[in-house]
Amino acid sequence: MADDLTLIDGQWVLTYYSFAVGALTSQGTGSFSVHAELWDGDPCLPGPSVLEGTQADFISVPIDNTPYLLEVEIAHNVHIPIPETAWLALTFSHDAAGWIIARQAETGSTQNLWSEDNIGAPQSGCIEFVFGGTTAPWAGYWATVRGYIEIIPRGACCDRSPGAAGACNDAVPLSQCSDAYDVWTEGMECADVECDEVRGACCELLSGACGDDELQGPCLGPQQEWTEGIACVDADCVGVTGVCCDGGVFGVCYDDRLIAECTCPDCTWFKRAKCEEIECEATAIPIVSEWGVVVLMLLFLIAAKLRFSRVGGVPWSAQESP
Repeated sequence: MADDLTLIDGQWVLTYYSFAVGALTSQGTGSFSVHAELWDGDPCLPGPSVLEGTQADFISVPIDNTPYLLEVEIAHNVHIPIPETAWLALTFSHDAAGWIIARQAETGSTQNLWSEDNIGAPQSGCIEFVFGGTTAPWAGYWATVRGYIEIIPRGACCDRSPGAAGACNDAVPLSQCSDAYDVWTEGMECADVECDEVRGACCELLSGACGDDELQGPCLGPQQEWTEGIACVDADCVGVTGVCCDGGVFGVCYDDRLIAECTCPDCTWFKRAKCEEIECEATAIPIVSEWGVVVLMLLFLIAAKLRFSRVGGVPWSAQESP
């Protein structure tokens, strides 16, 4: 059987509960046992479940027409939140035993009903019953629940993770603001805190240049490396070196050169390579065919003759006959 218990001021953290039971000698002898547990709703309805940690068992309770107050204390290191309305469910081992009815609740309230699951006569299955009366407050079964109201500090939760654009939520408890990039400020609202993405150093791998206080988003290129939360002076920002092949007349190769150091017109840069791994060939010198050589020689002779005639000879037309 189970009865509802509505607490004042909402949800509590459970520290203690008790209930009164008894059994009539006219219906049995010996003793009985009781299993107790709190639920988050009516056990007769689908959906509610047991509040773990509230279960308790009592054995050898005498059947002697005497009411017995059975108490359950929750250990100090056990944290059991209970909803504003909880249900206390008792299971008896003897038909002679039962839950003692009390007057209206002194603190809190209860509804004008209880649920009972009897297996066998006079009824079978889970059924809700009413105590009677037409106006609140209703009577109920004898029970006490104690606890304390847990005051949960709340504040602004700032998500500084890369790409989050400084998302912020108000009135968040610390327990819900514990991701790696979350920053929680107790008692503050988002409008009053500085909430932006985490920044860091952005290293240009090809040149070794570095930028401070950069967001990760603009530093995602294939030749860039972003390091969270540090400045360039602390970052190991060294440009990637490689081979610089000067493909001019001599075909010279240079190891361990940055791309910025390989800018000559005939230079080609090979990332993370060594000269021994590539063929650095010189630019070929143009060659002249045999007919080309003959033509060049004729042109040279003609040029030489013309030069000779202009410098050292006298035209025949200018000479006197003998």
